[in-house]
This record gives sequence, structure tokens and C-alpha cells, in this order.
Amino acid sequence: MDAAEKRPAAQGGDSKEEKMWGKQLKCAEENQPEQQQNQQQQKRNKKHNHRKSRMALRKIALDKAKKSSNVEKPPPEDKAAAYLAKWAKERESEPESESRTDWHAYQARLCRDRWNESFDARYYGTYDTITSIPPMRFTDYVDASAGPRETLQIFSVRVVGVKEGVEWPLHVYGKLAVRDTVDHHRNIIFDRPRDNFQTVTEQDPYLTLTGPCRAAVLSVHHSYIEAELKIKGNSSDSSDDKDFSYLATGYIQTASFESFVEKRVLSSRLSTLELTAGHIVNSVEATIFVVVSSGKWPSGHGGAFTVSTGSMGAMEIVLLTFGDDGLPLEDGGNIRLFRRVVGVEIDGTLNLSVKASPLTASSTEIVLSGEMVVTPKEAGKSHLTMKVGSCEMEVTVAWSLLLTYDH
Repeated sequence: MDAAEKRPAAQGGDSKEEKMWGKQLKCAEENQPEQQQNQQQQKRNKKHNHRKSRMALRKIALDKAKKSSNVEKPPPEDKAAAYLAKWAKERESEPESESRTDWHAYQARLCRDRWNESFDARYYGTYDTITSIPPMRFTDYVDASAGPRETLQIFSVRVVGVKEGVEWPLHVYGKLAVRDTVDHHRNIIFDRPRDNFQTVTEQDPYLTLTGPCRAAVLSVHHSYIEAELKIKGNSSDSSDDKDFSYLATGYIQTASFESFVEKRVLSSRLSTLELTAGHIVNSVEATIFVVVSSGKWPSGHGGAFTVSTGSMGAMEIVLLTFGDDGLPLEDGGNIRLFRRVVGVEIDGTLNLSVKASPLTASSTEIVLSGEMVVTPKEAGKSHLTMKVGSCEMEVTVAWSLLLTYDH
């Protein structure tokens, strides 16, 4: 409260008390410009001190720069020569003309070398280390960091060409894998040892995929599909085996609001492969189990178990196919599926189809089938029943949210 507010109301003439308040008011009015001047001076002093400190720091930086400039530096031509020498040394270890004659194999080798340089083996293992993260991590509980993610779904890998001199059928063995940022390890989708090769023909050029073991997650950092395949020779050892494909092709998270399919045709070593993959947006992981609860698979029929998602109804993922070798069963009536993990849009559907087809074209048996549609969840399980002929099956789908990086 200032002196004017404290002044009492006048009572008639000028009293002594009123004169006293008048003097206080006049004194306050005279002191007000002086207070303002003091405040302005304080601001000027503060700015001046700040400028002095900035100039002092600048002087220190200039002194350091001056000292470093006195150190003798190699001329630009010497730096260029050092770079060229390093580049030449790297090229010495490179197979002859690989970067010019087999670009994708060259990139795959660089990918392996850079991985080994970037990741500490004590924490990440080796380039060949297989992921130990299982599916269904958050089926029974929800982690605060987990959520729907963009996933990479591998639909198929097809041999679309071979180099001159390579004869069909092909006895293919080796590995195909997906590598994402969750743990930077291999998530196997095809794994055949030499003594269990797959026979690939021109009529059936698709590799039988057996993974992934968990959903492959896409992020702003590259995920990869890697191929290290060979074709078996005629000798009992591997002396006349040949490198069939050596690839490492990168995929990255997109800004798309809709899922889409991408096909890549990549030539390497003796083959040309067609990779068909889907970018599934806002997706959760679905792990599928099928158990025969009663009845038997129709006699004289082979079978096919496939799934698709609502937005990609035409793109089927083959979980299992079999012929006259019969329905592969494990203990408890569990059907041994080749693949069981897929990515599904959280606001979409998972469509499961089972078909029993006659083994011979002349058979009078008819095609039997069953279909069902499952609504995705963020966690928990869905239980349904499906019947093909007299074979009744219980289907369980376990749902899980996903992490982009493991913690």
C-alpha cells in the first residue's frame, strides 16, 4: 500500500496529521524515479556481466583453437592417400570383383561384417545367434511398454530363376532368417541341414517355410531378411556343393496407414529369389494351436491349413500342407504345424481355412473344408472348434502385444 492509500480522509481544514501524510506522499513520489533508475541499472549490470562471461568463454575457445591450429596437420592430399590405402586394404580381402559381379552377395557380406563391428559379442552373441525370445510374451499379462506394432510377415520365398548350368530339381539346404531390432538376432524361417535338404522343382519352386518363431517387428531401424542357401552335390561330403543364394535385404517401418504387400526379386550366386512380404500395420502377434479332439482325418485326402488377415484376404500364409504321409500328429492329438505365428491388425480379422483334398485326380472323394473368422485381442486366448468331415479340431489362438526393443 503506497502513501496515497494510507492518507486519512480530510476532516475540515488541514490538520497536522494531514500535513504529515502530505509530506510522506511527496517523499514517495520523489523516490519513485530513483527506484526505477536503480532497477534499470541492475538490469544493465546483469547484462554487462553476462556479456563479460560470454566474452571470457569465447576467449578460452579461441585460445584452444589457436593451440590446436599450431599442431601440424597432414595436408589434404595425405588424408586422401590414407583413405585410398584403407579402401584398397579392404578390397584385398574381398572376393574377386564381388562388388561388381554379385552386388547382393557383396551387401550381405558387408551386413555381416558391420553387424560384428556394431554389436558386442558379450551381450549379443554372434551374427549367427538365434533369437531366444519366445512368442506369447504378453498373452497372460500386459507390459506397459508393449503395444500394437508394424510387423513384417513373410508370405513366401520362390525360386524364379537359376544360372546357366544349374539343373533341376534342386536339393536346397541352409538358412533363411528375419532379423529385427527386438534383440538383433536371427528369427529362423527356413532351416535345413545338408542331410535333410528340400527338393525344389520347376513345378513347385517354393521353399517350405517353418517360421518365424515370434512376430518380426519393424521399426525406424532396418530389419533384414537373410538367405544363406546351398545346393547339394552328388558327393557324400560337401566338396561339390555350391552356394545357391547369399542375401541380406533390409525393410523399414513405413508411414503407411494401411497394410501392404511388397515383392522383391533378388539375384545372388546361382539363383534369383522372389521374396513376398507384408507390412502389417498396427498389429498384434497371433500364435495358433490346433488339436484333434475327436474323429479322424478323411481317408484318401491330403490337407492344407492356411490363414489370412482381413485386409489381405488374397494373401494366404501356409501353416501346413501334407499328402499321403498323413496328418502330422504329436502327443495329445496336437497337429504339428510348419508355421504358427502371424501378425494381425488389431482392428482386423484372422481367417483360418482348412481343406481336405483327394490325393488322386480320379478319386470320387470330394473336397472337404472348414473356415472360421477370429477377432483379434491385445492379450488372452481365443478358443474355437472346427470340423472337416468327421475330424473335429479345437483351435486356440494366443494373442500378444509387441515390443520394438527388448528390455
